[in-house]
Parts: sequence; structure tokens; C-alpha cells
Amino acid sequence: GRARKNGGRLIFSRIRRAMVAATGCPWTQALLLLLLLAPPPSLSLLQCPQTAQVTFRGVVQVCTCKPGFISAVDLDRGGVCEPCPANSACPGGLRKLSCPPFSASAQGSVSIDQCKCLDGYER
Repeated sequence: GRARKNGGRLIFSRIRRAMVAATGCPWTQALLLLLLLAPPPSLSLLQCPQTAQVTFRGVVQVCTCKPGFISAVDLDRGGVCEPCPANSACPGGLRKLSCPPFSASAQGSVSIDQCKCLDGYER
């Protein structure tokens, strides 16, 4: 018991000194700085539909439509990801871009570059 406690204190003390040395800040500020700069975890506890992906709204994890899909409202408010309609491009989330005049795209397009000129028209 006692050796374990002292060993734990020694490790904590070394970590604290390393954080202060690395950041030049008091250890509580160094810890906060490291937590803020740490990348988000790669594994999420949030389960999204197959047509959606986990993204961040600020620091909160939310499901948003994958590229090629669109929802009229946020998924956490009852929205459903549906394939991007023809003649549009959906880069993900709630964004839908219309193809330029005299061009068309297939359903599920991701980029406006997928809009192709109609016969007889050029870019």
C-alpha cells in the first residue's frame, strides 16, 4: 500500500514537472492547455446512421450527413440523411449546392465538379 502510494506520487510529480517544463505554465494551466490542444478521440461513443458520420459542433459530438447525402434538418432534431438529389452536389451536413445552369449531375454527387455540361454547352 505505502510503496504504491509513494510511487504514484513520484510519477505524478514527474508528469507535473514535465508539463510545466514543456509549456512554461503552472501545472494546472499546463494540464488545461494540453487537454485543449489534444486531438479529439478517434473512437466515439456516439452511434450514427450508416449515411452519417460523427463531427463536432464546438466541443459536442453530433451526427452529420456524409458527403453525397443531405438532410433538411439536423439529425439530432429528427433529420434523416437522404441521397443528394440529381443536379446538385452535397459535400456533407446540411449543405446542398445546385449545379450551374445548363449542367447536370447524378444523384449522390459530392462536389460541384461532378456537374457536367449538357449536350451543346461548354464550360
